[in-house]
Amino acid sequence: MFKFLSFVLLFAASISYAFSQSPLRLNATNEYMDRIITARPDTKGAQNNIELHINNTPFDEKIDQQGVTIPIVFHLLYTNETELMPLERVFSQLEALNRDFNPLPEAAISAPPDEKEYYKTQAFPHIGFCLPETDEHGKPTTGIIYYNTATADWDTEDAIKNREKGGVQGWNTQKYLNIWVAKLKDGIGGYAQMPGGPAEQDGIVIDYRLLGRSESQKDGFNEGKFLTHLIGNYLGLYSLWGPAECTDDKVYDTPIHNAPNFGAPSPTGHISLCAGYRGEMWMNFMDCTDDSLRVMFTKGQKQRMYALLSNGGARSKLLETPVKCGIEFNKERSNADITGQLQISAFPNPAKERIFIQVTGETTDEIRLDVFNSAGQRVFFSPNIHQNLSFNCTGWLDGLYYLVFSQAGETINTQKITILH
Repeated sequence: MFKFLSFVLLFAASISYAFSQSPLRLNATNEYMDRIITARPDTKGAQNNIELHINNTPFDEKIDQQGVTIPIVFHLLYTNETELMPLERVFSQLEALNRDFNPLPEAAISAPPDEKEYYKTQAFPHIGFCLPETDEHGKPTTGIIYYNTATADWDTEDAIKNREKGGVQGWNTQKYLNIWVAKLKDGIGGYAQMPGGPAEQDGIVIDYRLLGRSESQKDGFNEGKFLTHLIGNYLGLYSLWGPAECTDDKVYDTPIHNAPNFGAPSPTGHISLCAGYRGEMWMNFMDCTDDSLRVMFTKGQKQRMYALLSNGGARSKLLETPVKCGIEFNKERSNADITGQLQISAFPNPAKERIFIQVTGETTDEIRLDVFNSAGQRVFFSPNIHQNLSFNCTGWLDGLYYLVFSQAGETINTQKITILH
């Protein structure tokens, strides 16, 4: 009778799981890694060595006290203007990552009174994320690169990371966390390569609709925590249901889950179907509940990430790359300026085919745009850019250009943009 009841519960949970998924909710990391291990059997040996390193590495007090910063490169692929990611969304994602991996002390939570003690193991990783100062060739960079591609949507086969297949080659994967942002096929929210996989494919892929904070994403994934989960995978954390149903995620203070949790589970009514683990840690970043509910890593998860970032760890070389952080940097790199409630952004930078202007805020005066080359010659102007404008720059020579915005004859904003074909 008990076996039959367990089967019925498991079947019901599977049906609920299948129908509760949003078209963009699926974290395909496990599926992706299974394929990598099948195609590259040496990956399994590399992962075993990484596990030995994790198990033999003591807790890194230096990282815990001083923190570390990881450089992120965003490769933004788009086929049309609707997929073109505004820089503000990219910066909101950076802020969200720093909120989750390096939160303020008031982010601590208390366990519900009817939940198990291991819900009280919240820990703060003190891991920051910023944009790099230089690219892999030593040249100054924004760390945010736009690419116009012909591919309408991408799958998990890694064509997005292959120039010959219409994708974009990642930067040095030991020194940069490469994140590819594009429209993915229905059902795929994103996937990460966990440590130990082939270097040329290392990094994270995420659907552009799940990047950053967005009011347009109404299904619970609107605070940038989908990428938090994927970076957890990248830093060696398995999702809480392990690499397969009811398998251990290799962290001592997390319960074993039978499957992802979606939506908003009831704190008192949600149970696991895995033997010996009644409750599930659905408030953990490595589950899949709504962004508003996921608020914690555990001490064991923190220790596991630190081992990979410590000397000799699979992700340790990331810490050798110079980064530039802070609000002023974000404002500089976004080419955005705030005049009262008015914000003007020009992107991408560098630009290749088109330049996009976005104006946020209200103004009663017309905004004029004049664009000058480095010789002071005007190459483009618009008498009133309203809220949005795009224009062709394919015929312009490579080099530096100046965008001058004015109202009623007075300059209100000047920006620089590079043309690079």
